[in-house]
Amino acid sequence: PATHFLGCFSLRTGAKVVLVANAVYGLMLVLLHSMLLAEVKEPKSEIMRLKEMGQERRLQEHGAFMAQTVVADLSAHATVEAEEMTVAQAAALAAARARRQRTSWWLEFLDLDFGFGHQLFSLPDQTNLVTGLAYGVIVLGVSLYVLHAVQTHSVTLGSTARLFTTFAHMEILLYTFIQLVKWPKLCKVIQREYLTHLYMECRVLWFVYVTRTIFYIIVFSFATWVFSSFSFVLTFGHGAQHAVDRPEYGEALDVPPTGDRKAEVAPSDEGYAYATARTRAPPAGLP
Repeated sequence: PATHFLGCFSLRTGAKVVLVANAVYGLMLVLLHSMLLAEVKEPKSEIMRLKEMGQERRLQEHGAFMAQTVVADLSAHATVEAEEMTVAQAAALAAARARRQRTSWWLEFLDLDFGFGHQLFSLPDQTNLVTGLAYGVIVLGVSLYVLHAVQTHSVTLGSTARLFTTFAHMEILLYTFIQLVKWPKLCKVIQREYLTHLYMECRVLWFVYVTRTIFYIIVFSFATWVFSSFSFVLTFGHGAQHAVDRPEYGEALDVPPTGDRKAEVAPSDEGYAYATARTRAPPAGLP
């Protein structure tokens, strides 16, 4: 585990920075998916699929959009299906697609990096976005709760910190899972219908997508390492990492059952003395 944050700050300060950053991440998810729910226009294919699923109410909300885009859809499909496409035709198609979405380019970049859409798991896009919004609320609430516990030196801070460490690892796994699920639909569905301002070749989009995803995973992993170090020192004490993987700890693995439960689980004298001596030192990593 780390002993300090960025070399010159305490682990408690590092934990607070991580929690504030995670709260901002949760707030960003809430705002992002709220804006996407308000501004994203569903493509015609998605609206027809919703009609087949019996979602007549949502179909009526998009009736005006269908009337305005039917001409653009026909011309776009005709251009895509052509065997040869000139540069002028490609530019016209990109411009037509850009007119179909009201979202800004920076919002589409956030959608690319953190969005829970679009049309994932064969679910309506609205369901994907609402799920992302609810997840953002959870992340924001949990982060603020743990930040309050760290700030006020709560008596349950140890167990709370360990639970949040698990939650932080779950965030990394969920982010990676969502990014992998979006991969097959990145060019054919997501870019074509929703990221209309990010028009580029599919291979270029893949490169941008993969590099940005790896960068955010590294950032999330570093933040989780900092907070898990805070949790480790808070639980076991400063310098406790020197009391792990001791050879004498393996002695208990060769002890046959004797019926005396206390004798079976008692730590070895050398290992216990070493661990006690190392962990009684004041936690230099915490103020």
